[in-house]
Formats: sequence, structure tokens, C-alpha cells
Amino acid sequence: DVIYVLPGHTETAAAAGGLDLDVAGISVIGLGNGTLTPTVTLTTAATADVDVDAANILIENIHFRSGFADIAACLDVNATDCTIRNCRFTEAADDQNFLICVLGAAGAGSDRLIVEDCYAIQDDALNTHFVSLPGTSKGAVIRRNVLIGDWGTAAIGAAGNVVSISVLDNRISNAAADIDSCINIAAAGTGLVMGNLACGGAAQANGITATACALAQNFYGVVTEDLSAILDPIAT
Repeated sequence: DVIYVLPGHTETAAAAGGLDLDVAGISVIGLGNGTLTPTVTLTTAATADVDVDAANILIENIHFRSGFADIAACLDVNATDCTIRNCRFTEAADDQNFLICVLGAAGAGSDRLIVEDCYAIQDDALNTHFVSLPGTSKGAVIRRNVLIGDWGTAAIGAAGNVVSISVLDNRISNAAADIDSCINIAAAGTGLVMGNLACGGAAQANGITATACALAQNFYGVVTEDLSAILDPIAT
């Protein structure tokens, strides 16, 4: 089934599983642009979220807004072959934020997750990730996203030993300082990290970390140095 969400439509998710996408193969496609993009606001509780609990689900052109402080995760993906495309993630007001915008499964439950062409502004200092993959997912693709925020762990992070991840052509600004990064794939995680342009508060050595991945044409710049981004890792 395809669910078309009309221009200007609004929904509220006020509890864990406030919206539960649990029918395999459905597509949720928003119609409308700009202020008429269909909007889902998460509110009332830090546990409020949108669950993806069935395989082969598409979410496209939906505006997700955080309307409560420190919401643990906006989209909680616990099924395979989920695609999140051309969605927007914003904060409704100060201190109303998603700690994580897209959360993968703890194990292998979110294999082949695709997050593409999305736009996020998430400025709260307690945020941790735009995308977090804590498990052992295979074949995730995170590409062409524009991410502006303050993510204390990594804008795109895979703490689990992911397999064949592709992180491609993203544009990232992460205001977090110290050792926080824009892209951080666990040491044993494999795949491709290519064509990303990023800047942040982290030192050059910590901007893009993906030890076991193939790295090519990534650029990272340190905001406080007021210099153009440089190739990361540096050619030798």
C-alpha cells in the first residue's frame, strides 16, 4: 500500500510507538513543499517516537519536529530494508530536541537501511547523533544528507561492527568540540566512506574516523581554525 499524506497535514506522536509503521512494504509519501510539507511533531514524553517495525518501508518527504526535551530517538528502525528519503528534522523550540534522529537496531535488525537526501538542523548540545547504528547491520547507505547541528558523539555514527556500510557525499557541520566527530565508524566496521565534506569542533584527527573502511575524497575542516577543509585522511 501507498499512503499519500496531503500538503499541510499534521500529526502528533506523544508516546513510545506513537506512530507505528508495522505493515511490511508500505510507503508513506508526503505531498507538498516548504511549509506545506506534512509534519509529524513528537511531544509529551522523551520516549515518544516513530517505530519502523516491518520490512521494506519507505518514508519520504515528511517533516519531523521535536516538541519535547531530549527525545531519545525520532525514528526507531527495527526492521530491514527501510528507506528514509528527503525528510526534514528540526527542533520546534530551544530545549526541544532529538538526541538521535535515526536509530538502527541493536543487532542486525536494520540491515540495508537507507537514509538519503535528508536535511537536519539539530542544535541542542545534548544531542548525540543524526544517524546511530549501534548494532551489526549490513549494507546501510547514508548519502547526500545536509546535516547542521551539535552531535556530541558523531553526526553519523556506527558504534557496532557494521558490515559494508556506505557513507557517501554528505555535507556535515557539527558544532560539538573535544573529540566529537562528524563521521565515526567503529574500528572493525567495513564499507565505503567517500566524498563527504564536513566541518566541526573536533580536531583534524577526529573529524572522520573509519579505520577499516575504504576512504577517498573526504574533506574535513576545524571551525575554530577558520581555514578551508583539507583532505582527510591526508594523502601521503
